[in-house]
Amino acid sequence: MLFELPPGAVRSGNPGEETLNQPASGIIGSDHLLDVVQYWRFPMTPVEASLWVQTHPPKGLTKSGSSSGSAQGFSYRDTDTDAYTYPNLEISIASDGIRSTPVRIDAVLIWLSSELVRDTTSGPRIRFTVAEGCPPRLGPSVSVRNPRDALKDRLLPEGRPTVGLVCRYVNGPERPPATIIPLSSDEAISLAVAIGRVHLTYPGRFSYFSCGTAASVYATIDLLALRYPGRQDVNLWYTEDGCGSLRNGYLDAKGYNTATLNWFKDALFHVVHGR
Repeated sequence: MLFELPPGAVRSGNPGEETLNQPASGIIGSDHLLDVVQYWRFPMTPVEASLWVQTHPPKGLTKSGSSSGSAQGFSYRDTDTDAYTYPNLEISIASDGIRSTPVRIDAVLIWLSSELVRDTTSGPRIRFTVAEGCPPRLGPSVSVRNPRDALKDRLLPEGRPTVGLVCRYVNGPERPPATIIPLSSDEAISLAVAIGRVHLTYPGRFSYFSCGTAASVYATIDLLALRYPGRQDVNLWYTEDGCGSLRNGYLDAKGYNTATLNWFKDALFHVVHGR
């Protein structure tokens, strides 16, 4: 077991505690949710139980959150894989124990299907090359346009880009790019590697994330152009509007795969701000 139970802990049924009626981080509204629940009684007070959890965190996991109130809660995160996202171990401690304390432990994850998330944005698509430079304005464009070959099932083609370009637009689509960043070979490859790690598979219908569905005209939009040997340049459209979206005109890596999309966000941040 990843979590070390205290000596004398006893497995129990559902104690009927209202404070233990959901995982520590709350209910995840997804039809791809898997949640394995166990109830235990720790032979100690709630304060002692909380101290035990904090001094014996689950092995190999990273603390991702905590909560207090009618129950003390702790969340620990594992690493996403190609099969699932949001793997968490949740520990909830009831506050009304005296000599023994009810504890709820949840192992949760969101399983990913093989269905790819398509770019279904409706409106004009924009296209540009590294040599042409950044478009002066986005206008009514909502995504990018790429040659169909090799990009229907992946965001980028195989191989390594040689150079690239980042065009950042802020404060509306009618404004010129606020930032223009030519990418060296190493920078282009770094972004491509991060993009290659982003999940494209479908995690089910989500109501857990409050992403918002309407695009803001003031959202920051980053356009990327990457040059590959022996083929046309590839464009990507990225926005943090809602939960975020990274798309190539055929596929859309939406932000409900937050952990893997963050790899790209971190790499982009380093390119934009790390010079």
